[in-house]
Amino acid sequence: MSKIKLLDTNTINKIAAGEVVERPSSVVKELVENSIDAGASAITIEIKNGGTTFIRVSDNGKGIERNDIKIAFLSHATSKINDIEDLDNIFSLGFRGEALASIAAVSQIEMITKTHSEEEGTKININGGEIIDFQEWGSVEGTSISVNNLFYNVPARRKFLKKPNIESGYISDIINKIALGHPEVSIKYINNGTTILYTSGNSDLKTVVFSIYGKDNFKKMLDINCKIYEYSLNGLIGKPELSRSNRNYQNLFINGRYIKSNIISNAVEDAYKTRLLTGKFPIYVLNLNIPPSSVDVNVHPTKLEVRFDDEDKIYEFVYNSVLDILNNNILIPEVSIIEEKESRTRSCNVDNIKEEYIQPSIFNNSNLNFQNNKNSIETKKVSNEEDIFFNKSPILKDKTFSKIDQLLNDQKQNNSLKVKEDKEEYISKNLNDNKSDCYSVKNIKEEREPFFNNYKIVGQIFNTYWIVEQNGSIFYIDQHAAHERILFEKYMNNFKNQNIVSQKLLSPEIINISEKEKTILKENKEWLLNFGFEIEIVDKNAAAIKAVPYIFNTPQNSNYFYEILDIISDKNKESVYDTKIHDIATAACKAAVKANDKLSFQETHKMISELLKLENPFNCPHGRPTIIEITKYELEKLFKRIQN
Repeated sequence: MSKIKLLDTNTINKIAAGEVVERPSSVVKELVENSIDAGASAITIEIKNGGTTFIRVSDNGKGIERNDIKIAFLSHATSKINDIEDLDNIFSLGFRGEALASIAAVSQIEMITKTHSEEEGTKININGGEIIDFQEWGSVEGTSISVNNLFYNVPARRKFLKKPNIESGYISDIINKIALGHPEVSIKYINNGTTILYTSGNSDLKTVVFSIYGKDNFKKMLDINCKIYEYSLNGLIGKPELSRSNRNYQNLFINGRYIKSNIISNAVEDAYKTRLLTGKFPIYVLNLNIPPSSVDVNVHPTKLEVRFDDEDKIYEFVYNSVLDILNNNILIPEVSIIEEKESRTRSCNVDNIKEEYIQPSIFNNSNLNFQNNKNSIETKKVSNEEDIFFNKSPILKDKTFSKIDQLLNDQKQNNSLKVKEDKEEYISKNLNDNKSDCYSVKNIKEEREPFFNNYKIVGQIFNTYWIVEQNGSIFYIDQHAAHERILFEKYMNNFKNQNIVSQKLLSPEIINISEKEKTILKENKEWLLNFGFEIEIVDKNAAAIKAVPYIFNTPQNSNYFYEILDIISDKNKESVYDTKIHDIATAACKAAVKANDKLSFQETHKMISELLKLENPFNCPHGRPTIIEITKYELEKLFKRIQN
């Protein structure tokens, strides 16, 4: 049996370094964060070979005093906190005092630093944790740290590093995130002698987003700036049309620190729900400022994970802030029918062009067409109820028309009032009647000017898409997607507002529950009863389901009960209704008018009118757009009336 013994200091430092320094990007992150904490307004990062052989971070910060330099490379040496009470009031990005010691233990490091009060700077060289050189050195105010041959003395770690181009990608990603979180700092990133990123440091997040994500993505983002109590949320969120198949473009910062949080990620994605296609995720750059005492950042070695003292409050604030911005903006995708950067070297096949013009033209039968439509162009006085567009033929009344007429003639005042009451109740109950920059008791639809206020229905194409003209743009409305959205909102409001019927079971169903689930059950027993579940705890780890909710003509089972418990545990009670979004969306899809169903102009007017009453008229519940826009400018480019 092996004896227990203490490890030597060198081994301890190398093991500890493995927790902080995972790869070259970890070194860059720690050094850049130290520069920001030092008050730097300009930081330059240089790397070679993916950071495996060379990393240098230079800044114009306060520098380190000569007497503190050697201490700075000792484990748990820091100037940012003094005692345990300071952990509740952390404003700096670093605070543990582990970074410099960990980096020095597994690399060859050189640091040159100078403070404002010193006449000369100081240089120190450390190899594998041992000081090799320490002397005065001429330098400007600030700090420059060079890290060479990372993991040169830990071959087991070095062999697991990726190829230089992959490691460079990791470094680029972390630098982009730091730049997005600190637009007030000018950041210059040089990879193998090539400048990859250079931000101005003018505190304008938009210019940083423009530099990193490009013009096209930047134009599709919305400003968000919300504040209530001690919480504030600011940044940019992407329009629903700007989405990705993963969460790599989601950038979240807490008090300037890049973090990952399921609570906030769920809040943002829930606000986008039914606006995005399945498998798509929103893009955003958000900075949440909260009191340091409300968040624990000392959870993970890399400080990527945090814990909140009131997760429900954080969720509600972020969710309603994002939802409010989405509801108050017109989210119609603008479609470009000509690529802005069209290749000028694209070849054309002249033979094919000539052959195309030989094909029969619609103008060959122009006389016939005009003759057949003679009556349609005669001036005729009609009443408001008469379909002036289809006056040459009677409006057909089939099953499709009766179905949509029945829907569009329904009065939705009760539902609208209920939604408004719910919004007022939330603000007065959860936010204690405190006004904020984002929230208002006013109805959202009253604040947002209708985007169709002087439109003209031009016609229909392919018996599916309606063409609407307004203010120098052409809008195409998908009749199925639009009708589906109307039905979905109606069904969803009915589901939330109805008194759910509870069905008694012939014999109680016994289920196993954990201590955590039992606590949730006790705290929410009355709410579960109103939702239709009658539950009684019968044993230490068992409960009896005596009645279940009867939803959509179907009694629910214990699996649905477990699903609700999980949602209440991780999110909030309102999210329970989202469990039926898919079922409601499917029902709306099946009941909506389909492509090739013929609608009259009168019915289309009604459908557009109902669509405009919704908080989100821009997407069907599956995330497809209901309306797209093509501007007059795009058409004029197509006809060469405007030259690029």
